[in-house]
Amino acid sequence: MTTLYRKWRPQTFAEVRGQERVVRTLQNALCAGRIGHAYLFCGPRGVGKTTTARLFAKAVNCLHEDDPAAAARQPGAPIPAEPDNSCSICRQITDGRSLDVIEIDAASNGRVDDARDLRDQINFAPNEARFKFYIIDEAHQITKDAFDALLKTFEEPPAHVIFVLATTDPNKVPPTILSRCQRFDFRRLSVVDIRASLIDICAAEGVEADPAALELLARAADGSSRDSQSLLDQAIAFSGQQISLAAVRSMLGLASAEMVEQLVDALLGGDARTGLELINQAADAGVDPRGLNRELVEHLRALLLLKVSSDTAATLDVAPESLPALRERAARLNTAALVRQIKIFSDADFGFRAALQAQLPLELAFLQATEIGASPPAAAGAAYQPPVIPAATTAAPSVPVPPQAPVPKRAAAAPAAAEAVRQPASEEGTAAAESKAEWQPSPAIAPADQAPADAEEQEPGSEQPAPAADSEDQALLQTILDRWPQVLDGVGAQSKTVQALLRSCAATSFEGATVSLLCDAEFHANTLQKPENKRMVEGALSRVLGRPCYVKCQVRQKKTDASGPRANEPDAVKPDENDPLVRAALRMLNARVLENN
Repeated sequence: MTTLYRKWRPQTFAEVRGQERVVRTLQNALCAGRIGHAYLFCGPRGVGKTTTARLFAKAVNCLHEDDPAAAARQPGAPIPAEPDNSCSICRQITDGRSLDVIEIDAASNGRVDDARDLRDQINFAPNEARFKFYIIDEAHQITKDAFDALLKTFEEPPAHVIFVLATTDPNKVPPTILSRCQRFDFRRLSVVDIRASLIDICAAEGVEADPAALELLARAADGSSRDSQSLLDQAIAFSGQQISLAAVRSMLGLASAEMVEQLVDALLGGDARTGLELINQAADAGVDPRGLNRELVEHLRALLLLKVSSDTAATLDVAPESLPALRERAARLNTAALVRQIKIFSDADFGFRAALQAQLPLELAFLQATEIGASPPAAAGAAYQPPVIPAATTAAPSVPVPPQAPVPKRAAAAPAAAEAVRQPASEEGTAAAESKAEWQPSPAIAPADQAPADAEEQEPGSEQPAPAADSEDQALLQTILDRWPQVLDGVGAQSKTVQALLRSCAATSFEGATVSLLCDAEFHANTLQKPENKRMVEGALSRVLGRPCYVKCQVRQKKTDASGPRANEPDAVKPDENDPLVRAALRMLNARVLENN
């Protein structure tokens, strides 16, 4: 049985959809008799490059037996803009058995030896047709040496030869070849064009299809006519001669429209609990989390466009009956917050491939997006409230002080009964941490009698208030310290490189939902802050804590002292004179071992 995309391949230029500019130019060239010797058809997959090349081959070689003047047509004379599809040449090209239309797959025939064979064959005259037509598909895979071998042929080919290079990546075609070709850029087909094509195919095949189902297939094809017809073929096999929207959603692994709307309502209302429940319900039902994330982005994009201008409604791929509800919802939203939410979900699309759990990137993105507060929070009574991330300040993040660190003199004025607070690490604590080869957990809290570092800014006798959630944050930090090997194992399962970088870091504080990591070098911090690496670490920490958390990296400050640049260097170790290698070196260099200064 022939597949739909082969059975319904356009046989005339009038049947080609979405490429009006290309078709018009080729037809005008035919009518004017201005036929070039080399063409470059470039564009995404499935948009009609090879099909248009075959139609062009039929048009220039068609005999037009019903036209009395066709037999006497001289080279360079005008040619009818459409092939008649009834002459012997047209039928041979349609059936794929014409000896004068040669299709070459450059992916497997792109070597220099293949180019030399082609260069030798083109000198032979056509068998029956007026022109020998070479269609080279995936032309960007021809090697540089092969292109060099064809360069002279492309510059001055025989008069009976026409080349068409079809490629999805024209940037890989050498400029020397590009300059000898007429370039035609094929664009992605619109949803309207693809849906019209699917409607015609269903009518011809006797298939009853819901218009909304065909629209969903058109959007899933992502601008490719061939992909849309393959999906329609799959939908017919899935649900028979009657195709419904629910059947197409089930076939594509997409959530229902009602679930997507409920998820958007939970997001815009700040209801994290309901949103996570919906995401897990969709995952249990077999919905692809990545597809659900893309549907969410598409819905939010529609709201953004309607928020910016209601005149953009005509450009949205949504049903007309859905526009009033979308407009009402868009009117209540904040544009800046909506932009940030769309960016969060767009960035999350890159994390699905490396995620240990399929829905985890979507869950983390949803929690992060609910904290933005695009609209008033959900009604009271929700069992779960997302953690609040404090706004970034210019002050350095707090780092616990080791127990042996001395108390700063200028803090003596603080009352002894002040509650414990975090402070920046002292120089001695930093140097001690740097001298250790392996990671050592820092103390969870500072001594009770430790005074805050900024106590000089307070009036004598004034109290230093402790953070409201200090005890809970300290408990969570201690959990991270206790389970740090589990965090390393979770990251190592995805990337050994990130795991190695994380071994040189220490968790120093937990505030709200943010874990502060102290890194030995700026390179380590910058590498861990990359989106893909940061998602790995945040995912491992979230799994260990059982709650979402985020990561912020800082660089450990190097110690500076008046004693000179060697202040941070470890003391030199005296070589063992009994070591055979040391003795041999001393004999060769006529040297002796000195005592340490």
